[in-house]
Amino acid sequence: MAVIGTLDQVLPFKAMGAELYITDDVKAASEAVVRFAEEKYIIILISDDLIKGMDEVLDRFSSSPIPAITAIPGKSGTSSFYNKKMNFMIKKSIGMDIFETGGN
Repeated sequence: MAVIGTLDQVLPFKAMGAELYITDDVKAASEAVVRFAEEKYIIILISDDLIKGMDEVLDRFSSSPIPAITAIPGKSGTSSFYNKKMNFMIKKSIGMDIFETGGN
């Protein structure tokens, strides 16, 4: 597992044995994603603050199940981007929207 973000965001994952890449720059984070994917990391977690600007990199790996790339909450907590991304991934995985309220 690899985790990309600022020190305070990624440091807790060190205890789990994750490879850390510390940055607050979208371009550097994008390059790290590509490197981690080429090195066959199975899971890549990226700070929500960085993943917002990584559409091209995410598209590149979206059709493959490995690596699994997802966001972790950024500096300001969970954003709507993170919530939408997680909802999309869950819907894609199980075939239904478990967060749909149904209007009631």
